[in-house]
Amino acid sequence: MRRVRFGLAGAASVFLAFLWSPWGVAAAGEAPPAVAIPHAGGSREPPPKKEETPAERIERELKSVQDRLREVTQQEIELAMELVATQQRANQLKGNARKAVLIQIAERTRGVAGNYARLVKNLKPLETDRPQATPEQQKRIDDLADRIYAKHKAQTDKVANMFEQAGEFKAVYDLWADYYQSLPEPRRDRGLKEKLAREAERCGDLRGALRWWKSIFEAAPPKDRFRDRGAGEKVGDLMVRTGDAASALGLYKDLLEAIAPEKRDSDGKSLKEKIKALEAKLGRAAPPPPPKPAPKK
Repeated sequence: MRRVRFGLAGAASVFLAFLWSPWGVAAAGEAPPAVAIPHAGGSREPPPKKEETPAERIERELKSVQDRLREVTQQEIELAMELVATQQRANQLKGNARKAVLIQIAERTRGVAGNYARLVKNLKPLETDRPQATPEQQKRIDDLADRIYAKHKAQTDKVANMFEQAGEFKAVYDLWADYYQSLPEPRRDRGLKEKLAREAERCGDLRGALRWWKSIFEAAPPKDRFRDRGAGEKVGDLMVRTGDAASALGLYKDLLEAIAPEKRDSDGKSLKEKIKALEAKLGRAAPPPPPKPAPKK
């Protein structure tokens, strides 16, 4: 009898344990509680990633650009060696045959110039972050930038010479215009703008040349602008050639007025000649000088 009672009590205990277990809850229509199962290797979450400091980020970017510069320089060397025989062949040819080979060399070399242009773009984040760099990193950024800009210009000049020998002057202009656009504003100097103005004029693009000379002339403050007679006269000359003689006449007069009175006969000689010619052309002769006052009796 005691054994039966123990058996019933044991069964009741097992039944109650089942009811309170996750399976018993599920059987009653309720979701079982989540059971955390420890992972054998510890927590599944990776350790928090250490945030880069500005100096570390700049160091990583510096290394990336330096590595890319080495790759592009190696490509330039390999291509130059490969094209030696082609260049020698071009030197032995004449006429259209020589022109075709020169254009072929220029187009292949242009690809390396394009790689340097992309390196210039890669420099921009570094130049933007330069204030956050250490003094040593700032010097390395400046040195790296100077090397890349120098190589980019040298490669552009090399390709331009090939196109020039082939008589492809429009390609020369387009090449230097692309080079100009790839540069940040501080490196777009006057000499490069003058080169673009001359190349545009050589291609017969007078309005393009006028735009370049205007950008040079108007870069100075208004009070100093008319002292730049070289750029001012080029603007006026191109205005005449593009059909705006009236504006050119006014500009020539302003340029002459900016010369000290005692120097106008010498320094303003060419301006005076241009003013006289345009006044005759436009029928705007200068008014006669005022009559001299009668001598006192």
